[in-house]
Amino acid sequence: SYSWPGNVRELENVVELIINTEAFPYKYFSENSEQPSPMAQFAAIAGNLPIELREERLEDLDPAQLDLSYMEKEHIKKLLYSFLKGKEYLNKTVISQNLSIIDEVIESSEQNKSVKLVGIKNTSDIDRNIIKKLVNNNKFFWHTIDKMSNNGRAIDIDLINPLTGRVMTGSSSGTAINVFLGINDLGIGTDGGGSVIYPALSLNLYSFLGSGVNLKSSIIKKSTDNIEFSSGIGFISRDLETLYSAVTTLI
Repeated sequence: SYSWPGNVRELENVVELIINTEAFPYKYFSENSEQPSPMAQFAAIAGNLPIELREERLEDLDPAQLDLSYMEKEHIKKLLYSFLKGKEYLNKTVISQNLSIIDEVIESSEQNKSVKLVGIKNTSDIDRNIIKKLVNNNKFFWHTIDKMSNNGRAIDIDLINPLTGRVMTGSSSGTAINVFLGINDLGIGTDGGGSVIYPALSLNLYSFLGSGVNLKSSIIKKSTDNIEFSSGIGFISRDLETLYSAVTTLI
């Protein structure tokens, strides 16, 4: 790994700069460019970015091609991708994005700690105490509020499955797509009959329904046949390790 040639605040400024300007300052990250020392470069980035460096638009950027030789490559590339992809999907699968976590996320990443970004389904059925308990372990960071299907319907006609090209099934589909796209490492939704499991299956993701371990909503609802029930809290991830870590943190 490479030691960051500055402080956490400077690194945070770089990430926020890229998100806000939608431009990547290639010249500051090229080992072959005739630039000042890394410290001088990052000091300049932390200030005002020259206009000519805004020419490269992020929509034309392939994250796999970034030259991040002065950064913790894999950690920072992943975080940049997640934050930028989240911004791209605002008002689609993302209702709102929490960029106030950048400080903590970058500090944890700089210390080589595991960082997991979390998306939460846009519903009051998920007890905020569950979210608080999860993020209090300093591994999980609440990144997005995710779109829920209209009125919690079983099919979300606004969202298309990236794999099949068909409409998504399940009211937690926005949360599942955000995990699939790499916006988040973990998605939390609610499931009264397949709303987490079905979208996860359709995207080849792992899922876990917490009803069996008493992870469920405290809100009592009535089904269409007038039976009272409370939704289970469901978890979606691309890997079992993240899923296991989240669930064991909460039970």
